[in-house]
Amino acid sequence: MSSKVKLGIFDSGIGGLSVANFLIDRYPAVETWYLADSLFLPYGTKAEHLVKDRVAKLMRFFSSGNFTHVICACNTAYALAGDIIDGTPDLRVSNVTQALIHTLPTHINLGKSLLVATPNTIKSGIYQKYLGRIHGLDNIHISANSTLVELIEEPGDNRESIYHEILEIAHNCSFKPETVILGCTHYNWVVGEFQKVFPRAIIYDSRGAFEFSDFDQNSSGNDGKLRFFDTGQSEHLQELVENKYHRTVEHLSLEDSSLIQDINQS
Repeated sequence: MSSKVKLGIFDSGIGGLSVANFLIDRYPAVETWYLADSLFLPYGTKAEHLVKDRVAKLMRFFSSGNFTHVICACNTAYALAGDIIDGTPDLRVSNVTQALIHTLPTHINLGKSLLVATPNTIKSGIYQKYLGRIHGLDNIHISANSTLVELIEEPGDNRESIYHEILEIAHNCSFKPETVILGCTHYNWVVGEFQKVFPRAIIYDSRGAFEFSDFDQNSSGNDGKLRFFDTGQSEHLQELVENKYHRTVEHLSLEDSSLIQDINQS
């Protein structure tokens, strides 16, 4: 692996951090940066043109920062602005939506599966489209939820509220799914609650969906450190990161970065 590999991961909040956890475990030598766009949280209910504008600014940040690889860890961002993400020059770009779909077994019965995602992701039809292409079927059952992301981003222990929100999803489902697909990286943090509510279903999430054959898995030159940006300068988000991420976290000030100032300009 070249020492020039510089990986950027972005999401609206802490959702994609669950992906970062797995990647740093797998590739501890890779210089990994995480950008949480908490100022604009949540993406899942925002107008499409606002999300597109926001994502364009984020991609300019990565292009200008000498990144070599970028992961869009936000399903909604890719659903609404995939053309912008994929069209960014000089970057190797991956997205969590296709990565998760490619981890699903070929024998999965989509007719007995439930997809849970944000309203914008569901409305875009991106999962239905890609699942239909790969598995030959696009009649998966869907549940659009706008509350779980906000609950997961709240400080403090609110597992009970999260559990009851997932229970409501189950009550609104007209069948007992064999498979539940979590189409939002925020949901990765509460896989256990989904499993409690759907005890007989196989839960698929995106935590371990990415593999890079050209990344060195053996060296520990970066010591598993995560460099963390937050557009909102949110103290509670930093607390969430420190509670959920059990390695060294280097919090970088966005106020000193002209690139971040460009992101936050209206």
